[in-house]
Amino acid sequence: MDSRTVAAPAAKAGVAPVPGAVQLPDATRTEVGRLAQSLLEEALCEGSFGRLLVDLDVEALAPLFAFAPQGYTRRVLASTSEAEILLMGWLPGQESTVHDHGDGWGLVRVLVGTAREDRFRERANGELQVMTTRAIPTGAILEECPGDIHRVAVPSRHVLVTLHVYAPRLNGCRSFVV
Repeated sequence: MDSRTVAAPAAKAGVAPVPGAVQLPDATRTEVGRLAQSLLEEALCEGSFGRLLVDLDVEALAPLFAFAPQGYTRRVLASTSEAEILLMGWLPGQESTVHDHGDGWGLVRVLVGTAREDRFRERANGELQVMTTRAIPTGAILEECPGDIHRVAVPSRHVLVTLHVYAPRLNGCRSFVV
């Protein structure tokens, strides 16, 4: 466990997407987008989201993989007023800001590559402390709970592709300066 103090929080980010991301055109009208929408609606009825991350096949998603040197990419695959599915593409060395997900939760499946996740704890004085750092390999699923503060990064020379489901939709994330 690493207990270095690394940051103080920045101002609340509001409803904007997590800074540093390149928003791509959504894929809701594609064949895989329609499948994702159907799986999302089914998951909302059943109250179970984990299966939909597995039911969306990597090969079917591959034509939608995209990367940008300006930052990791985000593409909406499916969305309702209650939840959304995003596909993200990361080049070597890219990372998210340190952020939370507001009052929402999420599941992330690593489709290609290995991610590194750094989890933080906000101290009473507003500083952040690194609590854990771990590798998340291809196929693994990461859970993001309300109140979790973390950063996702690409620790290798290989690309990373991740599939995300958030409920409710991302709204009110805070970003932190490190």
